[in-house]
Amino acid sequence: MKIPTLLYLTVLLPASGCSLLYDIGQDANTDRCNRMKLIEDRNACLKRIGPNFEQYESDREKLKRGLSEKPNPPGRP
Repeated sequence: MKIPTLLYLTVLLPASGCSLLYDIGQDANTDRCNRMKLIEDRNACLKRIGPNFEQYESDREKLKRGLSEKPNPPGRP
């Protein structure tokens, strides 16, 4: 028996936070791409899909650290 998606989200969302929403969106995008008939369109669509949530968070943290480590421009304290 399948659990309805809404019930599934209601139970799991508070426990898992943003990564669940991100993964659900990524899965929906992947499914949409995989339904495309032309291989060129499918490959282009799959290329546009971003990284998994862990990679996204890692890249985001690297950017934040990089921005905070930049020295101030001359004439600024």
